[in-house]
Amino acid sequence: MRRLKQALSLLLSLIMVLGMFTVIPFTASAEGTADVTVGTWDDLQDALDDNDNQGKTIGLSGPLDGSGEDTLTLNGSGKSMTIDLAGFEVD
Repeated sequence: MRRLKQALSLLLSLIMVLGMFTVIPFTASAEGTADVTVGTWDDLQDALDDNDNQGKTIGLSGPLDGSGEDTLTLNGSGKSMTIDLAGFEVD
């Protein structure tokens, strides 16, 4: 009975370790999906204003703090862009 418990413990430990390996590549690949990457509030506004970014995905390279900044605006009609927060926050 003791051997069975040890074998089950080893099997469960291996399953947990292997389960972690499947998550690591998934999160790493999500970071590189943006067409344009921004790191500051002003860069984000510039990316929104740039007509070359029409239909592209704008990604964050880190959390953005917009406190004390002007609001973000999307100027122009018919613009379509996606902002990928990549797990970061915009305050």
